[in-house]
Amino acid sequence: NDPSHVAVAEVGGTLCSVKTAASGGCILTRFQLHKKIQSQDGFVYEAVERGWRQFEFLAGSPGSVLFFQNASNKLLFSSLVADPSCESPVFQVGTHSGCVSAVGCLVDGSMAASGAEDGSLKVWGLGNGTCLAASMRAHDKPVTAIAFTGALTVATGGADGWVRTWAV
Repeated sequence: NDPSHVAVAEVGGTLCSVKTAASGGCILTRFQLHKKIQSQDGFVYEAVERGWRQFEFLAGSPGSVLFFQNASNKLLFSSLVADPSCESPVFQVGTHSGCVSAVGCLVDGSMAASGAEDGSLKVWGLGNGTCLAASMRAHDKPVTAIAFTGALTVATGGADGWVRTWAV
């Protein structure tokens, strides 16, 4: 919620961050995410090149971002590293049976909710990555929007034209 900061997901899996400086200029930083892969010599990091569909920064944890990629059923997490020579590894929070289509986070960053194209909804505890609640039929069509309206209430919008609230 910083009006001097904007972030944009670029083609190829890069996050571009632009922040206005006190001097009136701008500071531009690009973050390339990496996945850890087993190789013959141990583990190596490989750049993630699939485009992002949506992302949310987590409050109280600078650089922490929750996101999902185009045509993917996985909800992912990374902590962005400002040094471009270092990797920003990606971790899987959880999955849906359909492709993820929306994500929202609780203001304090402790919980997230994700919806999918199959109409399902899941609520995640981000401290330990557990699924706290799930509805396989939250909507008859894809979930298109998610917002926490309180500590234990989630609102969802669907392509079916309905807005629904859920007690967590």
